[in-house]
Amino acid sequence: MNTTAAVVLTYRRPASLAALVKQLRRHRLDIHVYDDDPVTRGRSRRRPDGVSRYTIADHNHGRDEFWCWVSRVMQDLKRSRYRRFVFLPDDVSICRDFSARCEQRWARLPKGSASLNLLVDDRAGGPNWTARAPVRFDGLNDETWWVDGCFYSDRALFDAIDWKILPIKRRPDAPGQPPRGSGVWAQVSRRLVQGGHRMFRSHQSLVLHHGAESQMNPAARQSAPLRTQRWIDG
Repeated sequence: MNTTAAVVLTYRRPASLAALVKQLRRHRLDIHVYDDDPVTRGRSRRRPDGVSRYTIADHNHGRDEFWCWVSRVMQDLKRSRYRRFVFLPDDVSICRDFSARCEQRWARLPKGSASLNLLVDDRAGGPNWTARAPVRFDGLNDETWWVDGCFYSDRALFDAIDWKILPIKRRPDAPGQPPRGSGVWAQVSRRLVQGGHRMFRSHQSLVLHHGAESQMNPAARQSAPLRTQRWIDG
């Protein structure tokens, strides 16, 4: 078994998922796919080539129950022996020498760091979920004070949040305000900041976001699309 697991969260993007898995297979990674579409069970139960584990939800959690789904993922990973994890959405491509570049940047971080974000997007220069804006840490990394759903970490991040997401109450979108997200990574970021943990981001984006239509929050992504900035292979 490899020491690092690539954890891919997917929902109704089979072509994009297959392309990402094909890229990940070139690296020293065990690939774990978590599919939030129960309809997948009726289409095929066969594990895709190169995937170590393929887990299908018994119902679609969507935006309001996404915290439940991520907690399920974390509890599964807690029982594993992996030392490190790469969390990825299903609508990105990875750069050349992806694993080596992740490891190189991770090795530059202070001991005990919680996470390394891999995507640089339109939020590159401003704060996100916490009050502090990113600052340059060294030649390869920025300190961000927040983590999103596309990151590299070791088990310390999950130990810090007890390997679970705390319940997030359903809240309607506020009139005249941007549609809300799931709240999952905002909660994780705040809990890590409160615990005194440090979070970072590769200064150059190690993943390329495809700009696919959001399955969870299409209105928000139409008004504020995630466009990749500082793509390392660009």
